[in-house]
Amino acid sequence: MALLVGGWCLLVVLRFLFVHEVFDALWVLTPGLDLILIAMGLALIVGAHWRSFRFPIGARVLALVMVISLGSFAYLTDVLKDAGTRFRFWRLKDNYIEIVQLIEDRTLPLKGTYNGIDYQTEKGSELRMAFSWGGIMDNWFGVVYDPTGLVLQVNADRTDSPQARAPGSRNASELFGGVMYIARPLGGHWYMCFWT
Repeated sequence: MALLVGGWCLLVVLRFLFVHEVFDALWVLTPGLDLILIAMGLALIVGAHWRSFRFPIGARVLALVMVISLGSFAYLTDVLKDAGTRFRFWRLKDNYIEIVQLIEDRTLPLKGTYNGIDYQTEKGSELRMAFSWGGIMDNWFGVVYDPTGLVLQVNADRTDSPQARAPGSRNASELFGGVMYIARPLGGHWYMCFWT
């Protein structure tokens, strides 16, 4: 019983630590994986409580508490998903820094793929770069390098329509050719951004 509960807990944690990789691999089938994991958790709950009377009551209660706690925590909060985002960012950060340095040295084109990482730069006085993590057409998300922090303005400017701004002024939501609708700090000059 402990091995089954431990294995299920590991699967759930891995599913959320690699949330973006799972979505890239399964896309529309990701909810199916979640349903399978939830069904496995429910089966463990039923098995621990009703069928496994050969296990001591303490082990059954512990299994029940672990499955319910981790399942609720994983599926009802964004904590593990956010940890997965940060985990992927920290795994790729050295590659992003290398690309930024190569762009600053003018040894890479302003848009392209380097070591399997798609990137693009934003025209302007300051270097801003976006590293795509995927998406469909103009609905995408990725990491942005912005030493000015301008991308955070998008969080405050959600109600600011293009018609309400002064002529010639530029809103942070228009960066990288899409309509950015949220930016979350990842630390330093790095942000997780979403476009539609």
